[in-house]
Amino acid sequence: MQGSVMIMVLSLYIETRLHKILFDLGSDNTLFENAVKRNIDISKVDTVIISHGHFDHGGALKKFLDVNSSANIYVQKEAFEPHYSKTLLLKIPVGIDSKLKSNRQIILLDGDYKIDDELSLFSVC
Repeated sequence: MQGSVMIMVLSLYIETRLHKILFDLGSDNTLFENAVKRNIDISKVDTVIISHGHFDHGGALKKFLDVNSSANIYVQKEAFEPHYSKTLLLKIPVGIDSKLKSNRQIILLDGDYKIDDELSLFSVC
């Protein structure tokens, strides 16, 4: 694979008794294309958890916000700090768009957090 870059995209859709959850959003339109194929209405998602601040986990955040104006989006506060991939002498930005940090749906976390009786988030450092 010389000269090519492979980006893995992961987004998990989880339904519980009380929630419709997305864990990570991926970096592109894959989440939205797969949701259509599986008859999942992204506008009905009520909880988003972004695992960390790399583009391949939260790069589709802007598009998600365009589609869903009500979900709570949980992310550690450090996720919006600059993140880089270092290749040889190059520093390539790989972070989530920091302009989205102030969106009213974003809930910035500092460690563990209990959403409700059904969902708790914890971080491992």
